[in-house]
Amino acid sequence: MLIRIKYPDGKYDMVKVSQLDRLIAENRISGFHRATGWVAIGRDPIRSYSRGFYLGAERRGFTEPLLRPGKMLKGSRNGLLSQENKQISYS
Repeated sequence: MLIRIKYPDGKYDMVKVSQLDRLIAENRISGFHRATGWVAIGRDPIRSYSRGFYLGAERRGFTEPLLRPGKMLKGSRNGLLSQENKQISYS
């Protein structure tokens, strides 16, 4: 799929969507057109997949490690096998 872009010198072009992140990261375009209208780089919010992974502190509200050393995950294979081996008696 092609998307319309605008260069800093005011010229317009059409490029593949797969090239858009690279052009934005290299500051080679000043804007692009999406379904909601024109987007100005640096002014309008854009989503970029070229930023990589977030390396900062965890901010999603976890207060303890997800797994403690030696603790088994609930529903893990070993936990299920031990439950399957227990005999169930009905009174």
